[in-house]
Amino acid sequence: MRNHCPYRTNTSHGIGVSSVSSAWLPTPRGALVVLQLGAVTTFLWYWLLGYGLRHTTAQIATALPLTEPAVAAVPGVAVLGERLPAVSWCGLAVPALGIVLLTLPAKSRGRRR
Repeated sequence: MRNHCPYRTNTSHGIGVSSVSSAWLPTPRGALVVLQLGAVTTFLWYWLLGYGLRHTTAQIATALPLTEPAVAAVPGVAVLGERLPAVSWCGLAVPALGIVLLTLPAKSRGRRR
């Protein structure tokens, strides 16, 4: 099976130097990677962040930037077939849980006013 990793190591002088090959860019998978990085993880997240900042309370708006890793990682898993270790999924769940807790009414969170 052929290795599709674009990274290679040059050790001809006894020093490990990584370089990036761009041969994968003109392939369909390369185009998908560029589209995913440019359109999904950057544009979509900033668009959603702007929408959220305009339409949410200050508490939630403050927590919204914490969702950026999830917006970058989840499409990578779903579209590109990347694999995340369990600790990464747990790390993505923490801010998601925090935002869910922030959206609950104050009574549901145990606060009384």
